[in-house]
Amino acid sequence: MKKTVRKLIKSARKLTILYFILIFAFSISMVLCYALPNKTVVKNIDKSIETLEYEGLYPRKFGNSEAVQLDNFTDAWMLNIASTKELGHPVKSAFENPFLIAENGSDKVKNLSLLMKHYNNTDDYKDVYRAAKDGNSTSLQYSSYSRYWHGYLIVLKPLLSVFSYDSLRIVNTIAMTAVLITVMYLLDIKIGTRYALAFFASMMSIRIFIAPFSIQFSNMFYMTLFSMIGILSFYEWIRKRRCEYLVFFAIGACTSFFDLLTFPLLPIGAALTTYVLLSLNNSKNISVNNLANNSGNCLENSLKNCAGSNSSNCSENVSGNNSENNYGLSLLWRMIEVLKLSVIWTVGYGLTWASKWVLASVLLNENVVKRSIEQIFLRTSAETSDQKLTMYGVIRNNVVMPFGVTVLKLLICIAVIWVIVMIMRRRKYLLDVLPILMVSIYPIVWYAVLKNHSFIHSWFTYRDLGVSIFAVLSAMAYSVGPFLPVRTKINH
Repeated sequence: MKKTVRKLIKSARKLTILYFILIFAFSISMVLCYALPNKTVVKNIDKSIETLEYEGLYPRKFGNSEAVQLDNFTDAWMLNIASTKELGHPVKSAFENPFLIAENGSDKVKNLSLLMKHYNNTDDYKDVYRAAKDGNSTSLQYSSYSRYWHGYLIVLKPLLSVFSYDSLRIVNTIAMTAVLITVMYLLDIKIGTRYALAFFASMMSIRIFIAPFSIQFSNMFYMTLFSMIGILSFYEWIRKRRCEYLVFFAIGACTSFFDLLTFPLLPIGAALTTYVLLSLNNSKNISVNNLANNSGNCLENSLKNCAGSNSSNCSENVSGNNSENNYGLSLLWRMIEVLKLSVIWTVGYGLTWASKWVLASVLLNENVVKRSIEQIFLRTSAETSDQKLTMYGVIRNNVVMPFGVTVLKLLICIAVIWVIVMIMRRRKYLLDVLPILMVSIYPIVWYAVLKNHSFIHSWFTYRDLGVSIFAVLSAMAYSVGPFLPVRTKINH
């Protein structure tokens, strides 16, 4: 008991240290970001206005479905934030995250266009900030968006110093394609081709191919892909040092730092599914090695003694060892670990987000905490401005989005048939993948809690279902047969 308490205290100490390191790193990076000059940023944003005005607020790429709708509304807002700061106060700006409202504040694209005209009509772009901040302009208003970290700015602002919005989309397409291919390659060599294909199918289902055209959507896709690269590349190191709880805390904190409440479950869901698959793969390889060693000993003993009894006893020992090992990890342990890491991610995500509210409230002398909590109550409410929401309606809105009703019904039938077959014929494999199937329901829980947000923004919150698709497809891939021990040679 005392040993367990000491371990918990040690783990809590490490988490606390990591938390303060991350908050310090996030704060410093934002201050440095706001210390950068804005002149070239404003020029490149001005070059981008024509594209945004031509496309409008919510253009659709590669189809006419809401599932392929871009969010130029938020992108224009992000560009506005990237071009605005309080002069001489990078620390205050880093926690205030100011932006300017022109005559048309509700349409973020038109607002940005009008703002660029103000910049172009002045000799010094800084005069626009001063006029808005001091209240000397009748057409400009100084505002802030301080409840989020806006961590994307540490990447976006340096890029905007070099590229226009159009060029940024091209760079983004190349970068995201390269990172996706890297994840696919690592999945292939670490776990197997079928799991790489399962992940690719899940990404296509949630329309990753339109993400490079939207800064808003890119954040969580990159967070997902880099989290998977980290786990796939350093799994053995993580397991050896028993620091998986630190890794998932960091994933939660970084998700909160970069996200604007889009589809934050995608990084944790994909990372957890990958982690469980690696655990299963590792246990299979251990089991195969034990089988090879025990079979070799069995053959040696039977040859030495020339007696069938030794061979029989050895065979029983092999079977017993396999049963005891249970592929190196017990089902209960894996399920508990998935829940534990999920809770740790939630703590990392929530604590990092709340830290921004507290720091902003202290530095700005404003009650950012109160405003943020009010927004949470709004986003978790069961109503919009014109209707009451039901849990079924919210979930249906999101689940139908990537597939359509007909295809969704077909997929549900296939899933039900698969479960029935698994229960009847391959129950052992079904038990193995229960932790993965548990992860697959996370988006449904999220939609049930954040009803208002998930209903209004279902055209992008549906991407959290990438977790469900990847998890279920991985479970199905596993049910074909456990991991092929291609990297383990058995000498007969």
